[in-house]
Amino acid sequence: MIVRVKFDEKAYFSHVFMMGVTHYRERFVIFNDEKEKFELVCSTKEFDLDRRCIYTFDYTYEDFIKKDLIELDTTTMTKCIGYPWLINNVDLIKAIDRGEDVPQEYIDLAKEIHKNMDPYRWHHVKTQEDLDELIYISGCFHDSYMKSFKGTFNNPTVLNKEMKLQLDFDLYQNAYDIRLEFSDDVKLNMNLTWFDDRIFATSFLLHEGRIYWLEGGEDLRPIDIKDFKHLSSNKLRWKLTKKRYYAKCWEL
Repeated sequence: MIVRVKFDEKAYFSHVFMMGVTHYRERFVIFNDEKEKFELVCSTKEFDLDRRCIYTFDYTYEDFIKKDLIELDTTTMTKCIGYPWLINNVDLIKAIDRGEDVPQEYIDLAKEIHKNMDPYRWHHVKTQEDLDELIYISGCFHDSYMKSFKGTFNNPTVLNKEMKLQLDFDLYQNAYDIRLEFSDDVKLNMNLTWFDDRIFATSFLLHEGRIYWLEGGEDLRPIDIKDFKHLSSNKLRWKLTKKRYYAKCWEL
């Protein structure tokens, strides 16, 4: 799980090593590479709940375990998930919360985990869980716009099995944008110019080995495919991309 952290006008990326909830606010144990230090931080400013300090770039929970409750010196965290070596070591979590130094072995472990960190990597959609991550992180493209599209074809009405179609979107109120790439027997049953307008409702479906993106509806079913404009292919991958500018509503 990768997040972008922003405090005091400085921003950096980090893996999440543990997270939980305190008084309805998410708290994350992250690692600051520049300071070589773990930090336990909240997702929003204390007195400005609309201003996020943490924004999630990757929802993959690898090797995480769950714990219902962790008692710290000043607060209680519930619904906790994280790496076993941290979530089962309350003294270590307390030291991080107090801003104290921790044993070098944990610093070295965090640096090793960060070595290959790539918040803008490609994600391949193969299962419903993969598709759910795309839907969640994009907000199903609600109130977003398509910035551009391109493909390996000269005429978008003449498609072939080898073609690829890339779509770039400006995601509404997010610190990043997103790119979709459909490939392997791409079929287009819509006019892409409809993306010139704000997107209000879309649905993604996995059906008979194909991935469908349907315009104009939420929570659609395979039986609805024939009734809605759609784009489909045998393969789909996506990646987050850097936003060209940050409006105040997108600040972290």
